[in-house]
Amino acid sequence: MKLSTAAAALTSLCLACGPAKAETAKRLADLLTRDNFSSDGLLVSKTIASFEGCVLHLTVDKLDACSRGASFEMREEILDVRMLNSGSEDVRVRKVGEGYPALSEVSLSYSYKWLYGKFLKRAKDISSRIFEEEYARYPADVDARLRSLSKRYREEIEPEYYSKSMETTTFCSGVEINQPLGDYSFSFYLQPENAEEFIDLLEDHASNCESDVNS
Repeated sequence: MKLSTAAAALTSLCLACGPAKAETAKRLADLLTRDNFSSDGLLVSKTIASFEGCVLHLTVDKLDACSRGASFEMREEILDVRMLNSGSEDVRVRKVGEGYPALSEVSLSYSYKWLYGKFLKRAKDISSRIFEEEYARYPADVDARLRSLSKRYREEIEPEYYSKSMETTTFCSGVEINQPLGDYSFSFYLQPENAEEFIDLLEDHASNCESDVNS
């Protein structure tokens, strides 16, 4: 099957989103919403999660970081959970931030389903090539590089290759860049005591989404 034909078929499937379990989605969002602290305990950003049916919106707000010299102020990840291998047997659990009480959490990583992973890899390969070309073109002019990247990503990467797992970054200069997420897996970060509940709920939520499509 050609990639363009397969992409159209995948898009058709993804548009058929039925109603998901609202309570499960809300609880998943609550588990992912958190304050983020530096290693010395200072609040540096907030992570805000919400669901639109099967699609997770995970936003990191850096809390007026631009006024403190940061390069970007907000980053949103968008993920259709049906694109993941979301069974409890599929998750890879890893502890992060050990030794720093303010940072202690777990990473739950899920690989993408085979077909979508192929599209996402193609999108990621194109974005990496574009980035390397633009970095060589504008090694010192960051603003010009960001503006060119934003334009080329929009024009040269087929949106359906990555529209179900993408990242939008809003820079302090006003530039907004949409790009594919990593092409192998997606990781959720949360408190260790919530990991087991999250794993069970995500499996249920993704399964319900698939059932809505197939019913």
